[in-house]
Amino acid sequence: SGSRGLARSLAAREGAIRGNNFETLYALDANGNEIFKKIGNSHEVSYGMDGYKTKDAIVTHNHPGGSSFSHQDVAGMVYYNQKEMRATGKEYTFSIKRPEKGWGVSWKTAQGAFKRANANARKAFKQQKTGNAASDRKLWISLTHQYNEKAAKRLGWDYSVKKNK
Repeated sequence: SGSRGLARSLAAREGAIRGNNFETLYALDANGNEIFKKIGNSHEVSYGMDGYKTKDAIVTHNHPGGSSFSHQDVAGMVYYNQKEMRATGKEYTFSIKRPEKGWGVSWKTAQGAFKRANANARKAFKQQKTGNAASDRKLWISLTHQYNEKAAKRLGWDYSVKKNK
């Protein structure tokens, strides 16, 4: 079935990119077939001219630092009307799924909400960081998750996180 094919396709692709130190993005259809793949650098990956092909797609990519979504991720997700956006890292995979009735806000509103979430995470991180690289990385992942989850809830979106096996 389609959803089994999608789950298998996501598991294989996310497993292959999760530990990379550069971003890779896959756009998949509902059956898990690859629409396209893009390779970026350590901080971003671009759709180039292919963004419009991601309408109703499931888009997954890796975050080398392991954090939750950036405001750019969210802006693209809403702008192109994607079905789901995923970000995977070594420990966790984050997901936002489009509600039945659609995103319900403009891409600019969505971007603004997550810009604030990212800014709040940065502010909290500055106050709480210890200088220990490993614990600070965990702190950053935790803060981006907490603030993004709140932003998504306020917008009525289905935000989730799962620990990778």
